[in-house]
Amino acid sequence: MMAHTHVLFAMFFLILPSRVLGYHLPIEAIAAGIAASLLPDIDHSKSMIGRTLIPISLLLNAAFGHRTITHSLLGFFIAIVLAYFITATLWLPAAVYIAFIVGYTSHILADMLNDAGVALLYPFEKRRYSILPRRWGIRTESQSEHAIATVLAVVVASQFIRTML
Repeated sequence: MMAHTHVLFAMFFLILPSRVLGYHLPIEAIAAGIAASLLPDIDHSKSMIGRTLIPISLLLNAAFGHRTITHSLLGFFIAIVLAYFITATLWLPAAVYIAFIVGYTSHILADMLNDAGVALLYPFEKRRYSILPRRWGIRTESQSEHAIATVLAVVVASQFIRTML
């Protein structure tokens, strides 16, 4: 999936529950969720975050490849532990930490819609897992991805507009 699709998935999973449950999502939480939705692609030097942090991206890709360690349960666990210490050290609201978890999770779930899947159990198992059968998987930059991104953008935008009214 492309960066904008990952951001929209994260926004969908952050904003919709907040609207349904009637709580306000602080801007710091939204920022954390967006950042976390891009973080797993740090292992790909052509991704938005990979281009920003090219030395780290190249190192991770050389050591592990794409959609392996950063897309695995182990990588997720490492990321949320680091996020916990950062949010606790900076005395950030719990909503920031929760939004980080939601953003990171949304990225992995979105990539599991892709036909290539993710190495969810890496390094213990290199098999790639997908939610959809391979023939129905959504290819990156395909018309299917653009259609999903469009629907998510409409839903997210409508929720933002409803919040402002």
